[in-house]
Amino acid sequence: MFCIRCGREAVKGQVLCAECIRSSGRIATVADTVLLHICPSCGRIKKGSEWVEEEHREAAEQMLRKMVRVQGGRLKSISLNWNDEYDGYAEAELLLDVANVEKRENAQIRVNVIRNVCPTCSRKSGHYFESTLQIRGLQKEREDVLSRIIGSVEEICASRSSGQEFFISSIKRMRGGVDIEMSSSAVAAAVARELGERFGVHVLTTRSLYGRRGGKEIYRMTHLLRVAMFNEGDYVDYRGRYYRVREAGRMLVLESIIDKRRLSIRSEESRDLRYIGGKELEEWLRVTETAEGEVEVEDTGGKRRIKISPHHLYEKGSMIRVVRLREELFELP
Repeated sequence: MFCIRCGREAVKGQVLCAECIRSSGRIATVADTVLLHICPSCGRIKKGSEWVEEEHREAAEQMLRKMVRVQGGRLKSISLNWNDEYDGYAEAELLLDVANVEKRENAQIRVNVIRNVCPTCSRKSGHYFESTLQIRGLQKEREDVLSRIIGSVEEICASRSSGQEFFISSIKRMRGGVDIEMSSSAVAAAVARELGERFGVHVLTTRSLYGRRGGKEIYRMTHLLRVAMFNEGDYVDYRGRYYRVREAGRMLVLESIIDKRRLSIRSEESRDLRYIGGKELEEWLRVTETAEGEVEVEDTGGKRRIKISPHHLYEKGSMIRVVRLREELFELP
């Protein structure tokens, strides 16, 4: 069979040849407007009743694909040349298939962007929360320890929640610790349990009536955790002896400064611990004399003697690493 327009061999099942199919008139009908609901705060797009994370151009192309009708063929792909920062007109490039012959057509589309704040961002801006995680110290609060605990909370939240529906509403420094307000009572309860296990402390949960919704009472939950205010590497006084904190988690592992023996105590049993300092107490001093079991060093106040491990050897003029604990010097490995 031959092409009815040019006389060349026609495509099987068609009355036109491949070239005439490509150059023939339009066979695709495209909707002239695509409507997108975009949250101006988080950039998510509304699809049905849900707000989803998706590249704006891809979302518009997916919506447009459903609004294309092809007479005598099918749509293979669609590409939209659109600056997704603004609504307005965009050029749509359509790749069609007609009896295995590719045909390209263009269409001008109006992309109408409606910017609505999604429910999650609306709650965020209104400081919405359902539960509060209260972190308090068994000792005087320390900024470095609280920062570590907040980091643990954020890490657990990221693993326990998915998407943007859950969020931390606020982090408030309070006398004695920090309050972390969360948008989901279920996630907050799970975070409190895991944090309690991680730091080896009991979680005290209480609730307070917040209001009523649809005839049902609404409660806000509060999870209180009292944690030990110590970090790994801290120097502490425990019942008159000096220790270094080797681990600060479910258990506090203490290492004696004198004989290097270790002991473990629960965080909730750490009230007898007294914080002395951290790495700022460590320093290097020059050895001026050596003797069996001790060395003499040059200190700011003059020469002082330090007991050393029998396994360590020092030469005159070498450096020794020490820690200064309440005016006493101790050798460090």
